[in-house]
Parts: sequence; C-alpha cells; structure tokens
Amino acid sequence: MNKFSSVWVFSDTPSRLPELMSGAQAVGEKVNAFVLNEADSATACHLGADHVWLLSGKPEDRMIEDYAAAMAETIRQHSEGGAVLLPNTRRGKLLAAKLGYRLSAAVSNDASEVALQDGKAAVKHMVYGGLAIGAETIASPFAVITLSSGTFDAQQPDASRSGEMHT
Repeated sequence: MNKFSSVWVFSDTPSRLPELMSGAQAVGEKVNAFVLNEADSATACHLGADHVWLLSGKPEDRMIEDYAAAMAETIRQHSEGGAVLLPNTRRGKLLAAKLGYRLSAAVSNDASEVALQDGKAAVKHMVYGGLAIGAETIASPFAVITLSSGTFDAQQPDASRSGEMHT
C-alpha cells in the first residue's frame, strides 16, 4: 500500500486521538501530532507519533482554531505534502477549513475511508444524507481530512514508544 510521506494529526477531543493516530500510522510513513498539553504529548508518543508539537500559550478568550496559522506554518516547514487528519467535530471542521485555506489544500469532511492512490489522496464519505458513498481524489499537495468516528480502529498505547517533542 502506498503511504503519505507525512501525516499530521490534531484532535480537540482526547478520546478521538487513538483512532486518528491509528489512521495516521495506516496511511503515513512519518506521523506528526499537535497536542494541547503535556499529558497529551506523552499519549501521542505512546500512540506512535514520531514528532509531537505542543501548542501552548492560548489565552482563555481565544479558540483552538486560532492555532491554524501556527499549525500551517509548522506543517509547511516540515513537509512538502501529505495529509492532515482531524476529527469530524465542529471544531475539527472549522480548523480543517482554516488549515485548508492556509495550506492551499483541498478539504474533505466526514471521511469513512482514506488511502493514497497514484500519489493523491483518495477519500470516501457519505453523500445524500447517507444514502450513497461519494469518492473524491484530492490533487493538492496537502489533503486536510476530517474522519468520521470508526474510520480506523483505535490505536492502543505502548509505553515503549517514544517520539521527539517540540514546543
């Protein structure tokens, strides 16, 4: 199976992180994660992240989506293409739109299947209120994808895994 050279993961909901990390490992060679606190940093490493970036310094009156500029800058500095996986929560979808704009990337929401075919992201998701499955191929260097729950099995943490931490 072909894999993205780099996959980036962020979850505003800690319970979705194991599934997103499992998906990242299934479709990517190098797994990178953005997290909001030190505890999630360790969890991301135990779930298989090669690199973990701690997003910090957010004032209480700001939203998580305000990290989009910093995240996009980090992604561009460390990869020339790949996938960004987010949960299909309201915040995840808003962040996906902001990242898509900043990365000049196509955004696909509510994906039920993700793969790399002929160097491009191939995504399947429900259409027509769940009556059919739509398939799309993303040709932009980056693909920003929100995943439906259950797209991948949740990854089990392994304390022997370690990754590089960045702040």
